Amino acid sequence: MLQTIEAEIDVNGNVRLLTPVKVTRPTRALVTLLDEASPANIIPPEITDPAERARVIEEIVRRMQANPIPPEEESLEGIGASMKANSFTGNPPRFTREELHERH
Repeated sequence: MLQTIEAEIDVNGNVRLLTPVKVTRPTRALVTLLDEASPANIIPPEITDPAERARVIEEIVRRMQANPIPPEEESLEGIGASMKANSFTGNPPRFTREELHERH
């Protein structure tokens, strides 16, 4: 039986369960780290050399310019005209019972 238990991990890697757990023998566990987008959890790389810092920033800017986020209308170019018309209007295409239950 799988059971989910909330826990905290400190900066030294020590795990503290937030829910009491009773086990009758040594038990394996999988730990999933949650990505909490808090600035306190994000540690920037320590680059002290000004030339290296400038190089890293230039590389980041170069990658951003090479891979721009397309405007919303461009991101819909590959979608058919009928899907474009229906995708955001709340009027999705309707399928028949046969189409929904078609076996291949």
